[in-house]
Amino acid sequence: MVANPRILIVGGGAAGRAAAARARRQNDLAEIMLIDRGLRFSASDASAIRSRLAIDVKTGSEVVALDPKAKKVRIVGVNGAESTESYDALVLATGTRPTSPSGTNAADSRSIAGADVRGKRVAILGCGFIALDASIRALSDSASDVRVFVPDSTFLPDFDDEMAALVERRLTAQNVVVVRGVGVPSVSSGRGQYPFRIVCNSGETHDAEVVVPALAVRADVELATAAGVKLGSTGAIAVGRRMETNVADVYAAGACAESPNAILMYEATWEPSLGSAVRSGHVAGANAAGATNDTFDGVLATRISRGAGLEVGSLGLTERDAVDRHFDVVIAHALPRPIGGGSANEARLVVKLVLDKMSGWILGVQAVGTSSISHVIDVFATAIVGGMAIDKVAQLDLAAFGKGPSWSPASESARVGENAQRGFVDTVSAVALRRELSEHSKQPPIIIDVRASAHRGRPRIATAVSIPLDELRSRIDEIAVDRPVIVCSETGRSAYVAARILSQRNREVRILSGGMTCWPFEVATD
Repeated sequence: MVANPRILIVGGGAAGRAAAARARRQNDLAEIMLIDRGLRFSASDASAIRSRLAIDVKTGSEVVALDPKAKKVRIVGVNGAESTESYDALVLATGTRPTSPSGTNAADSRSIAGADVRGKRVAILGCGFIALDASIRALSDSASDVRVFVPDSTFLPDFDDEMAALVERRLTAQNVVVVRGVGVPSVSSGRGQYPFRIVCNSGETHDAEVVVPALAVRADVELATAAGVKLGSTGAIAVGRRMETNVADVYAAGACAESPNAILMYEATWEPSLGSAVRSGHVAGANAAGATNDTFDGVLATRISRGAGLEVGSLGLTERDAVDRHFDVVIAHALPRPIGGGSANEARLVVKLVLDKMSGWILGVQAVGTSSISHVIDVFATAIVGGMAIDKVAQLDLAAFGKGPSWSPASESARVGENAQRGFVDTVSAVALRRELSEHSKQPPIIIDVRASAHRGRPRIATAVSIPLDELRSRIDEIAVDRPVIVCSETGRSAYVAARILSQRNREVRILSGGMTCWPFEVATD
């Protein structure tokens, strides 16, 4: 490595800025240039970077070609003038390219961050966490009408079905409309009050005042692939833990590059998030400037969105992902009260834990509520990185407020997870139970609803038999001994007690994890 290297950083987003700042701290004598094809740097920003970090910032300049053998790049400026720059080390931080619906482009559509949506009709095109976050932001900014146009039937593919249904239920309660099966819609010009018209594949049209593309993005790798930089299985640039590529002295960071999966260490992942961009950018910048032992240990795909009285977070694998990777999975749903209290079921969080049955390792977490979600997600993210199984998390001495619950939400969730993993009671998720009911048409499990009589009239599973918990011991002979039993209640708490009663009388019993609160499928009412 050259003692005082010349470092070029391509891309002025979070990863590029992090790489530039870290490279400067690593080597104050290096010559560093940050090249960004956009104009996202204000004059004052660029001036501050130049004066404080001694970094040359070139905005409105696109790197159009990379020659690894000559260690040079070709640049086209705002006015079309071409130039070349040489390097000793290069960091690619080119980010993503958007997938825009036909008939629109970046100039036509508007992001929530830059649009005035107060009192307006907002159309969000896409699914997943980007669409969810855009919906919550629009609600927080007092949009009058929010509609989410989902390409197929799945609104939140990174959530399991019952948790995605909970999120959608909270959104629809605030008049968000989810329109499914629209394919990739086109956007044409509207008229009058509504400048945009959304045209679905079916031909159905919707008018809007603000359009937010939240469709899939992809890693921007054209510059890299043209120069012989290899891609990984995700379609992003393949890198090692030092963020090095297969090309000597070329590093990649942020959303253009793969990341190690912190749960599946043998598998790379692609996570275009701000946190992973900054962390990988730091590592790439340090190594480009001469560091030898800086490594990026991977991502958990930690996400959170907050606003309009709703918080949603997740990390790691879904139950579906874990089963597909042949884990012996145990799941648990906890409904703790948020930090600061709140006794009504509506105020409770819903936390889903996906655990490895044998080891108790935490594979994934999904959480929905009105507050305290970041606390839950952060505790479990720390536990995973620290190598803690669920029993150790349950023993953490976490703070609890005097006027709130006696356990922190993370502690209570971990205790529920530990009980499930240790086999105090077997659980079944809503998704798995629905599958069982459809597959075992001749001899399905008996479903016992142990909610009190006061809950009659509430939605229930159609085939469930009502035996209130207080009557269970006296009516136990009504339950066939030759069939498996699944017990359900409103939140799963009463079902847990019922399952302990039945299991100690030699019945094969499981509880519906999360109870009817987490049952998103067909129901009947008395």
